[in-house]
Amino acid sequence: MSEKPKWDPSWGWENKIYYLGSESKDFRDFFNWPYALYVDGKITFKPNKAKLCAGSFVDDLYFGSLSYDVFCRKSKNGFMDHSFFVCNRDWEILSEFRPSNYITEKSTLFSRLNINYRMVIPFRDPALLPNGNFSVCTGGYRWGNISGNLCEVKYEDSKFSITKESIIENDMRIFRE
Repeated sequence: MSEKPKWDPSWGWENKIYYLGSESKDFRDFFNWPYALYVDGKITFKPNKAKLCAGSFVDDLYFGSLSYDVFCRKSKNGFMDHSFFVCNRDWEILSEFRPSNYITEKSTLFSRLNINYRMVIPFRDPALLPNGNFSVCTGGYRWGNISGNLCEVKYEDSKFSITKESIIENDMRIFRE
C-alpha cells in the first residue's frame, strides 16, 4: 500500500486516472480526512470551502460532489450536507447545486435529518447516465435512518435540476448508504 491513501478512481482528461487521496492518514475518521483530487501523485484540485467527494469527467467538464460540515448547536454533533458541482478544465466551479437550499421537508428518499432548522441532505458521487443526465446518491442511514437511494439530475444551461427523485425500484432501497 502506498503511504498516501487513494480511493474513487475515475478516467479523466488526457486519458489519465484521477483519484481522491489524502496527504496523510491519521486517526480521525475517514470522512474527516483532508482530501483532494490527484493525478500522477500530485494534487490537481482541492476546493477551499468543502471536502471533495467522488466525481466524473464528461467532455471538458468535471462533475463532482462536495461535503459541508454541519454542527448541531444543541448536541455539538457533526453531520454532512452535500452539493453537486461542475468545473471547467481550469478547475473553476461553474455551478453548484445544494439541495438543502431548496428542500425543506423530510423525505424517505433524501433525508429525515433537520439540524438547526435546516435539512441536511446527502447528495454525492455523481455518475453519468446513458441519457446524459446523472445519477446521484441520496439518503442513507446517517441521514435519519433511511435507506440509500439514487436520484436523477439534469445539467442544462449551467443549472442543475432533479428530474426524478428515485431511479431505483423499492426492493433496491435496502442498503444503509
